[in-house]
Amino acid sequence: MDGEPLRLRALIVEQNAPTAQRVSSALQAQGYDVAICSDPDNADSEYFKHDYSLLLLVVDNNKVSNWNLCRRIRAGSSSAMCLIGVVSGEVDDLASALAAGADDFLLLSNQDFDMRLLVVAQRAENRRNWQAVQGHLKASEARFALAAKAANDGIWDWDLQAETLVLSDRWKEMLGCSNNQLDDSPDEWLSRVHADDLADVRKDLDAHIQGDSPRFENEHRVLHADGTYRWMLNRAVVERSANGTALRLVGTQTDITVRKQAELQMLHNTLHDPLTNLPNRALILDRISCALERTRRSTDYEFAVLYLNLDRFKVVTDSLGHVVGDKLICGVAERLQTCMRTGDTVGRSVGDEFIVLVDDLDDPSDAVRVAKRIQQQLSEPHLIDGQEVFTTVSIGIALSNRGYSQPTAILRDADTALRRAKGSVVMKHAVFDSQMHDRAVARLELETDLRRAIEREEFRLHYQPLVDLDDNNRIMGFEALIRWQHPTRGLLSPAFFLDMAEETGLIVPIGYWVLREACSQLSVWHKQFPMSKPLSVNVNLSSKQFTDPALVQEMDNIIHESGVNPYCLWLEITESVIMENPQMAREMLTKLKERGLQICLDDFGTGHSSFAHLHKLPVDVLKIDRTFISEIGEQGENSEIVQVILTLAEYLGLDVVAEGIETESQARQLRDLKSGIGQGFFFSRPLTTTAVEDMWCKQPSRFGLSPLLN
Repeated sequence: MDGEPLRLRALIVEQNAPTAQRVSSALQAQGYDVAICSDPDNADSEYFKHDYSLLLLVVDNNKVSNWNLCRRIRAGSSSAMCLIGVVSGEVDDLASALAAGADDFLLLSNQDFDMRLLVVAQRAENRRNWQAVQGHLKASEARFALAAKAANDGIWDWDLQAETLVLSDRWKEMLGCSNNQLDDSPDEWLSRVHADDLADVRKDLDAHIQGDSPRFENEHRVLHADGTYRWMLNRAVVERSANGTALRLVGTQTDITVRKQAELQMLHNTLHDPLTNLPNRALILDRISCALERTRRSTDYEFAVLYLNLDRFKVVTDSLGHVVGDKLICGVAERLQTCMRTGDTVGRSVGDEFIVLVDDLDDPSDAVRVAKRIQQQLSEPHLIDGQEVFTTVSIGIALSNRGYSQPTAILRDADTALRRAKGSVVMKHAVFDSQMHDRAVARLELETDLRRAIEREEFRLHYQPLVDLDDNNRIMGFEALIRWQHPTRGLLSPAFFLDMAEETGLIVPIGYWVLREACSQLSVWHKQFPMSKPLSVNVNLSSKQFTDPALVQEMDNIIHESGVNPYCLWLEITESVIMENPQMAREMLTKLKERGLQICLDDFGTGHSSFAHLHKLPVDVLKIDRTFISEIGEQGENSEIVQVILTLAEYLGLDVVAEGIETESQARQLRDLKSGIGQGFFFSRPLTTTAVEDMWCKQPSRFGLSPLLN
C-alpha cells in the first residue's frame, strides 16, 4: 500500500551450499529476505512466485544453465536486478553474463566481495524505488488521462519561455483537426479565435500572466475545420518561478456550443413575440431608448413611434375562432414588415397591438406617410383557410421632437393618440399633441378619483318616479340613478364618469353597490309607506356586470341581506348587451327570473336583431327609448314606431315603460296609446331620498296631469 516501505527480496541460485550461505549472510545483513535455489533449471518458477528485487546467480561449473535462466527471467520481467557471480574473471564468462542480460557481476574470489555486494544491493534498492515511483507516475497519468477523457475536455500546455503550445488529441478533435494538421505554435489556437472575441481573450490572458487575476477563464468562438465557429470555454492557471516569472500556462478547453445556443435562443425568446417572431415590447422599448440617446447626441436626428391597433379584431376571434385570429395576426405582421423602411423596427406589443419605430425622419410628415402606407397594405383582404378576412387598423403617432427622456413616455403618448384615432371615422390615424396630453392627464386623475370614491363612499342614489299613466299618474316605483358627490367638483352625473368606470372595470363593484343601496332603501320604504301594491325599484345592469359569473350569487346575497321582495326589483338590461350573445343572455336571464326578479329590456327599438330573439327571452317589460318619445308631435305625428312596439308588447304579454316624457302632450298621447307606465321630467326629476319621502308625505301616491315637481 502507499506509504509502506518497499520489501527487498533476493533469490540466490547456487548448488554449493557454503557459497550460497556466504552470499545469503551478506544480503541479510543489508535487510534482504533471501531464498536459495540449487537448481537453475527450476529457479525461474521460484522467481515468478515472489516479487524479487535481486537475482544472484553463482556461476561455477553449470554455466549454460545459469545463462539460460538469466535469459528466461529477463524475458519475463525487467523489474529484478540480475547479478552474476563468477569464480574467475575470465573475459568469456563476463561477456556471456552481459549477453544473457546480467546487470552486473562479482568475483567471489575478491577480498572486497562483501563491500561490492553492498554497493550492488544499494543499487538494486534504488532501482526498486525508482521503478515504484515510475509505477505511481504512470498510474497517476492514466487516472488523469481517464478523468480528462471522462470530462470530454481538451488539454493544452503553453510554454511561455519557448513560445510553444502542446495540444491534446481531444483538443484537436474538438475543432475537427488531426494530429498532423497543427504545429506547436500558440497561433494555432489564437488565429482560430473569432475576430470579435480575440481582444477579450488576449486581455484576459495578459491579466492572468501579469498576476492581475487568479486564473484565466474566457468564453469565445473558435473556428472549426468545417468552417463554422464553435463556442469554447478555456480555463488555465500559470506556473511561476521562484521569483514570480510566468513559465507556462496549463489549461482545459470545453465545448459549450450547445449551452450557448440554448442561451441565445432563450435570449431571443425573451425579446421576441412567440407567435410572430417580431420584437416584443421589451425589445422595442430598448430600441426606442437607443433612438432617444441618439437624439441627445444629434439635434438633427428625429424619429417617430407608431402605436397600431386592429379594428374589430374581437369580432374576428368571436366569430371565426382564436386559431384564425392568430393566423390573422401573423399575416398582419408579415405585411407590416413589407411597409418598413431600412432601419425601421416593427414589433408586437400585446394581443392585436403593434408598435413601429420609424427611424431617422427627414420630416415629421414621413411618419404620417408610413402610417398611410400601413393602412393601405392592411386594408387588402387576408386569405385564411380559404376565407377572406378583412381588417383595418387605427394608428397613434408620437414624434420625438417633444423632448422625451424615457421610452415609456413616447410610447404612452402614441397610445393616447391611438385612442383619438380609434374615435375618428375618417382618418383612423392621429398625431399626438399637447391637448391630448392634457386630456390623458385629466382621465388619469378621474380614474384615480373614481377608485377612491368607492373607498370613501362618495356615491349617492337619486330616484326618478315611474308612474301609472292609466291611474292618474300614480307613482308605482322608481329608477335608481347614481350620482357622484365629488369632494371638489360637486355633484356629478353618470355621463361624467360611467364610461371611465366601464373602461376600467370599476363599473362592476359600483353596480353591486347600487343594487345593495337601492334594495336596502326599498326595504325601508316598504315599511315606511305600506301599499296594497308595493313600490318597485329599477336598477340598471352594465354589460360587464351582466356577464360577471358572480352575478347570480351576488343577487342572492343582496336579496337575502335586504329582505326585499325580489318581485319588486326590476333589472334593466340594454338591448345591445343581450344581442352581443343571445344564447348566454337567455341562460343568465332565466337564472335571474327563477329568483322572482323582473327583467326590463332597456332602450328597446335601437337594436337590429332583437325582434327575432324577443319571443325567446324571459323578459317582463319593454322600455321604449327616449329618442322615439321625443319625436312624437303635438298631434301624434311620428308615433308609428311607438305604436308598433306597444302592439308587439301586447302580443307578447309584456308591460311597457315610455321614458323621456317631457311634455303634457307626450304624456297624454302615450296614455291614449295605452303605454301603461311613464317616466320623465314631466313627472319628476330624479330625487334624493329625503325629497322622495317629503313628496310622499305631502302628496301621497299621486300626481296631477300638470307638472307637480321641478
